[in-house]
Parts: sequence; structure tokens; C-alpha cells
Amino acid sequence: MRTNPSSTARPLVVCLHSSGATGRQWQALAERLGGALRVVVPDLSGHGEGPSWTDERGDILKADAEIVLALAREAAGAVHLVGHSWGGAVALRAARLQPQRFASVAAYEPVLFRLLRDRGERRVPAASVAAIGRALRADLRAGARRLAARRFVDFWNGPGAFDALAPMRQEAVAARMPAVAAHFGALWNDDGLDAFRALPMPVRLYVGARTHQVTRLVAELLAAALPDARVQRMTAMGHMGPLTHPNTVAQSIAAFVTAQALPDAGVEVARAA
Repeated sequence: MRTNPSSTARPLVVCLHSSGATGRQWQALAERLGGALRVVVPDLSGHGEGPSWTDERGDILKADAEIVLALAREAAGAVHLVGHSWGGAVALRAARLQPQRFASVAAYEPVLFRLLRDRGERRVPAASVAAIGRALRADLRAGARRLAARRFVDFWNGPGAFDALAPMRQEAVAARMPAVAAHFGALWNDDGLDAFRALPMPVRLYVGARTHQVTRLVAELLAAALPDARVQRMTAMGHMGPLTHPNTVAQSIAAFVTAQALPDAGVEVARAA
């Protein structure tokens, strides 16, 4: 687990990575916030330095939310959450479990697949998610982690995206596929929309202008249900915006988080890095 050297008295920001990535994906945001806030970028289950994940029947969403809650229990005050994709879903699960501990949530396209399932499993968005989840599990049962990794990366980024990755990156994603496959099952069986309606904290939902229909619809459904949510559309990027456009995303999220954590400082602190 990586943190910036700072006093524990500073407001805490926990940044959660997407499926197949690690906490390092938030380096640009951590550098931007680190002068004023304490930033933690943990690796989640089955990823990087995070806990291993081999339990096919376990609830990996619950396990990763507990990582967040453990960090929050050690904080002196309220905690701010940032998450991308899977990390956004984990952030929202933690916020639902103990809302009194969290002051804000910034989520870039949280993959709350249950919301699509409840709209109708045979509709295209839900059906596409169910199909990729089944395919990943079948690949892993056949021992084909690399095929699963290609299928997963191309689902979010388009055909050929996996082959365009550097060999070391391909191997890293392939090694994380057991956890990634577990993500699909956990998200499909998560709580429905009613579980989010009572979240009291400000929530900023980021959506790429060129994103997948799956995540665009999830953001729309979530924004309509949350009492204090706003959708911010990010131009020229898709679902992987925090990785393809790290500085642009970091600037926007930093402004939101800083406004919540240090309201007297305004956005200048977020720009200072």
C-alpha cells in the first residue's frame, strides 16, 4: 500500500483502482492532492500488492470494501473516496456500509452492473455484461487467462486493445483475471438502486463522452437516485479515462475533492501541484 509522506492529521483521501490495474493508476491525482491532503492508493484483492484472491464463491466486493473501511477506521476525521470502474463500485459499497465515515465520493464510471440487471436481463446493456462475465469464467476454467485478459480489455476498449498493450502489461492483466472475473459476479449480485437512495454525502460521477453504453446508463440511473449527486462529462475520453488522460481526470477530481475537504481553500490547492 502506497501513501504520500504526511501527517495523519490531514484529511484522508482513499483512491481505488479499476479492474486489472493497481493503485499506481492514481499517481497524477496523488501528486496533485498530496500537498494538502493525505492520499492512500491501496491495491485491492488479487491486484498488485493487495491480498490474494482465490475464492471463486467469495464476495470480493465485500472484501475490498473492508479494505477501505479499515483505512477509514484509522483516520482522525472524515474520509473522501475516489474510485474508477471497479474502484468506484467499491467506494460506493463502503459509503453505503458506513456513511458516517465518508464526506464525499468521486467515482469515474462505477460499474454497478446490478442496476442494469434490474432494468431487464435481456436488454442489450445487461446482456452484454452477463455474456462477458460468463465468457471470462469459462476461459479461466479452461486455464486460458491470456484469452480472458484479451476478452476483458477489448470489451472496454475495442478490438485490438489488448494486443496493443506492452507484453509486461498483458501479463500483468492476465495474472489478475481470477479477481476480475470475480468482480463481474459480485457486481451482478450487488444491491439494487434503492440501496443508494439514502447516501448523504456529495457524490460526483464522471462519465467519458466516448464511453461504453453500459457505464453511461449506470451513471444516469445512479445520479437520478442519489440525493446529492452531479454528473460531470469528460470530453475526448472513454471508460479508461483515468488511465488514458490521467492529468485531465486528476485536475477535475482534485478540484472536487479539495472543495469538499478544504472548502476554505477553494480549487487553488488542487491546482498547486
